[in-house]
Amino acid sequence: MNNTNTLPEVKAKITWKNDDPTAAKKAAASITIGNVFQIHGISIVEGQKGLFISMPQRASEKNGEKKYFEVAHPTTAEMRQAVTDAVMKAYGQESNMAQEAEVSESVVAPIMGQNM
Repeated sequence: MNNTNTLPEVKAKITWKNDDPTAAKKAAASITIGNVFQIHGISIVEGQKGLFISMPQRASEKNGEKKYFEVAHPTTAEMRQAVTDAVMKAYGQESNMAQEAEVSESVVAPIMGQNM
């Protein structure tokens, strides 16, 4: 059975953005699924193969070995893709707005510094 026609809407919001361009963790996001369920603490991470999302995790230690387990996660590939797409779209929009703000500041700054 194909679930793509019945997937609920996924809305994403960037809640924190890292100012350090060398950091692996680029941002954090929250999602709302079907206007009825929210998940906070999703990480956007830069890996060797590019950006990916990491769902909220809890650490557990057993026999001196630390393991991480997702607290909440999609149960189908289609829903995981919908969540990934929504978060990456929000991150891209946030990054574009930040770049536009930097450009407008650099254009406005010389004008504001002029004496009249």
